[in-house]
Amino acid sequence: VPGRNWWRRRWGGWLFALMVLTAWLIPVQQSVLAPATVVPRDPWVVTAPMDGVVAAIDVAANAPVTAGQRLFHLEETTVRNRWEVAQKSLKVAQADLLRAQQISFSNREVKAGMPLLEEQVGQRTAEVAFAKELLERTQVRAERDGIAIFGDADDWRGKPVQVGERVMVIADPAQVALD
Repeated sequence: VPGRNWWRRRWGGWLFALMVLTAWLIPVQQSVLAPATVVPRDPWVVTAPMDGVVAAIDVAANAPVTAGQRLFHLEETTVRNRWEVAQKSLKVAQADLLRAQQISFSNREVKAGMPLLEEQVGQRTAEVAFAKELLERTQVRAERDGIAIFGDADDWRGKPVQVGERVMVIADPAQVALD
């Protein structure tokens, strides 16, 4: 017949095993501290569309932006003047063509020069369209939603930029990585 201590040891062993198994079921929080930088994954880099001077940054740093929202704009004085001169040159060419068309019924020499005048009107029309496109390119807009990431906006005001120069990055807050 086993002794009383034998039963105590046996129940004690089972009790100890039960406590160990129960301890394994308790969740333990673990964490690690390490230096890391959160960086955007697959960001959209916003560059200068043409050579010029940054007039102003139109969004705040680290602010959310929506597609189509103006991010910054370049000085447009030179481009606007070029567009206005092109428009006036087009009007002069159209007036010359109209005058030649009216005279061409009675003057063969003027009639012979009509294709040249028509070509000048076409060239001036193309110049106006090109200047208008340049004027529109001075306004840089967001192509997608995200967060505008750049340095101080005051550092950009008045800064000359070249075509393709990085001005800011638009990052999707849902797509980040640790660096």
